[in-house]
Amino acid sequence: KDSSFLKLGEEFLVYGSSPSVDLIIENKRPVSVDFNSKKLKDKLNIYANKVVLIDLKTTDISKVSSFIKLLIEKEITPKLFIIQNCGKLQFPIGRNNIKFPIIELRDKVIKKKIDYLELSVKSKWEENYMTQNVWGMVEGKSKKDSFFVFTAHYDHLGKIGEDCYFPGANDNASGVAVLLDMAKYFSQNPSDYSIVFIFTTAEEVGLLGSKYAAENPLIELDKIKFLFNLDMCGTGSGGIALINGKKETKASDLFMSINQDKLYFNEIRIGGESCNSDHCPFVMKGVPALFLFTFGCEYNEYHTVSDNGKGLSFTKHLDFCNILKDFIEEYN
Repeated sequence: KDSSFLKLGEEFLVYGSSPSVDLIIENKRPVSVDFNSKKLKDKLNIYANKVVLIDLKTTDISKVSSFIKLLIEKEITPKLFIIQNCGKLQFPIGRNNIKFPIIELRDKVIKKKIDYLELSVKSKWEENYMTQNVWGMVEGKSKKDSFFVFTAHYDHLGKIGEDCYFPGANDNASGVAVLLDMAKYFSQNPSDYSIVFIFTTAEEVGLLGSKYAAENPLIELDKIKFLFNLDMCGTGSGGIALINGKKETKASDLFMSINQDKLYFNEIRIGGESCNSDHCPFVMKGVPALFLFTFGCEYNEYHTVSDNGKGLSFTKHLDFCNILKDFIEEYN
């Protein structure tokens, strides 16, 4: 009880779905979770109204996430759910209002007992929050009703309180920067095909913007020749990845061929199908699409307060733009 405060965003985080609470916990031994126990699901009631403590040095976050979902499903409400030894703190934004607070601690703050913990959370739940996608198009010179489409989400995680802000430089201001440069290029150098740019919203809370765009398109989806979804494109020293590339083999082969000729990237990784970004709702509608991102060791911030652009070098930005231009020129 030394009146020390942990710094929000750097030493601890509160899950975005957490409710408003004012807690003081003194001289309490938290309840741990044995993920190896075969009886874990049968003894969930022991966590009701308790302080639950999980150390990520002894398990992984996927198991923790599944356990939280199980507690919510079974309507078990701990007093407080603590995840410690998180290392880099990544903010989990939320679409569902849960009944117990969840906090992440960067380090191992709690050992066997909580001597004193005070937590105050003021949470406001917004019902039916309205936002918007932004569409743009450069009309083609000869094939106006045939489209190449670029998408990038412009939303990120926002802020907690007044001082904890998540800038989202690589995720995904970098993808937006590529779209803006591609839009500038094609406005000055029109393609034979029409080029459509969709700046999507609400990707971080479940691809909501791209789902709406795919359900309510401003162009006919069956006239899209190809769609490129760009997300986290600020590096590139290692290369680029093509998610959904194992399905779209024609497109993957063309990217590989262009790269062999132009030597833009050290490596192109071909990934399988994954519904992890804004390409997915369009793929589910039958649109041929890839999710492209750059990779490299020069920048590793993701969903942290430090994804602020300092050190984000856009290492291969021009090469990334050029391989996309070459693809449109050669794809048929």
